[in-house]
Amino acid sequence: MLWILEDFKDSAMNITQMGIQNLKSGSMKLETKGKSIQQINQELANTKAEKFISFDTYYNISPSHYSTTLAGISSRNRDEPNSTHGFVSWEQEQDRSPLNVELNSLGQSKTLKTAMGQAEVYLDYFGDGLESSLGISQIQKMGDLFRLDSNGDGFLNRDDEMFSKLKIKVDKGNGESKIANLSDVVGTIDLYDFIKGYDKNNASQIKEWRDNYRTERQIMINGKMTLNSFYPYEDIRLYRDDEMKLFPPEQRYKQIKQEDIRAMFEAYGDSEGWINLKDKAVNEALFASGDIITNFAYKKTNLAGVEVLEEFNVVDRLDNGSRTPKYEGMNIREFEEAWYRDHPRETNYEQGYTEAFNELYNNYYRFKESFESKKAEFLNDEFVAQEYKDKIAQMDKSAEMRAIEEEFEKITGMGFSEARFEEIKNAINDPIKQKETIAAMSDLDAVTSMKLEKDGRITLRFDSGREILVEGLYNDTGELHITKKGERASISLEAQSMTNKELNNLDFKEYGIKEGDNIISLQEIGAKMIERLNNANGKFLGFVITTHSNKEIIVDNLYNIFTLDLLNQQRTFEAEI
Repeated sequence: MLWILEDFKDSAMNITQMGIQNLKSGSMKLETKGKSIQQINQELANTKAEKFISFDTYYNISPSHYSTTLAGISSRNRDEPNSTHGFVSWEQEQDRSPLNVELNSLGQSKTLKTAMGQAEVYLDYFGDGLESSLGISQIQKMGDLFRLDSNGDGFLNRDDEMFSKLKIKVDKGNGESKIANLSDVVGTIDLYDFIKGYDKNNASQIKEWRDNYRTERQIMINGKMTLNSFYPYEDIRLYRDDEMKLFPPEQRYKQIKQEDIRAMFEAYGDSEGWINLKDKAVNEALFASGDIITNFAYKKTNLAGVEVLEEFNVVDRLDNGSRTPKYEGMNIREFEEAWYRDHPRETNYEQGYTEAFNELYNNYYRFKESFESKKAEFLNDEFVAQEYKDKIAQMDKSAEMRAIEEEFEKITGMGFSEARFEEIKNAINDPIKQKETIAAMSDLDAVTSMKLEKDGRITLRFDSGREILVEGLYNDTGELHITKKGERASISLEAQSMTNKELNNLDFKEYGIKEGDNIISLQEIGAKMIERLNNANGKFLGFVITTHSNKEIIVDNLYNIFTLDLLNQQRTFEAEI
């Protein structure tokens, strides 16, 4: 991204002077014979304008080479023992990117199956039609549509910013083609279709590699031979497949039963009852005991007031038990506490988070100022053709600004606006509001240990030094929730807070329960009534579902079912098929 900024750093230079310099250096390959200085200046100006337009419109479906993430910023400010990374490591942040996922044949395909036929898909940024040469980007493989899933729900539909800008082109034969808006033909694209059936990394193989190889070695990762370095004390979760992380935790996690939680702490807790996630044997046993590598999550309420699952971040480095004489014989918690007494942190978690968010905020307005300055420069340039000016006038933000807006929505759970950006910035810089606000935002630190308390709650201890109490734990199933009918589903956290009246006003076609390995709708089981199940202290325990045959079914959770009716509410398809 820096190359585009570099192109304009000398914007104060007269366009004629710039043109002459470029021509002399040969950086602009223009045919000048027989052309006036004015013609040359026009061509140079239009080339710059076209580059400006093309970059910020093409960015939406192309890889970013510039990281503005909060995690990336915070990674500069860490002083943990045996650590060189920040709250979230660079490797973890790269791991979240949809750039290198394992796609199936549909995801690799250059066309999309629609009711009109196999269609090429284009992003028409300005809505001018595919005949235009500006703001048109072809989707080279359908798996790239993941990049346009702006709300990160695993579906591409009208809730995503760029969905309305997508066009399809269907070859009708005899040199004829049909062009239509994708939204007029398709209501929702299930992005899972592009990765369904891929081969997951085998956890036992990864453990073997990690145990036996200490140097760089070519191994198979996600279907590709990759050069990897193996260290015996890296968190096993670093080797998870990328694909499932493109979908919200609610679509792939399940609640761990209380009896299973107690059994886990009995099996892996130390003499004080703490499970140490930085212990290599424990790390592997909890996260790679099956065929695939999984993870934990806990329930929290985000800044939008919505209950979500927060996944555990990967710990920076496992503990190999080695200590200098001063710290010899200490377990990991004793060691860290002693270490930080001797080497106090420069900043606490909240201070580090605030500094990172402030930098993100400042970056946004720096990018905005630069974008608006360059936009005005082109609009006021007499040499820029009107067709370019018309396009530039429609551009309201740069690629960098859009990336930060998406980051804001990811970490807060709130739709972006500059007013909200300002509001959150002020809140986390307010000593009174800071801790509560940051607690509701996405975690940047990692859980290193946890303890089961007598009341059934769990204390989570983070590498930042903070501790929180949570009601329970969820674990990653390694696959999406799929109903018996093949529809997608998601664990319904909001249902756990509903009153009985609200529960019974739900659409029973769009909510279901788990029966064995299947999810089946409330309508299918003949449900007529739902009631909350609470203990004597009012703590939520589950749901009691009464069927029309007066059978009672007790379940831990309800599931949202993504039926076609739900995804395509109030949708009509206008294109001629």
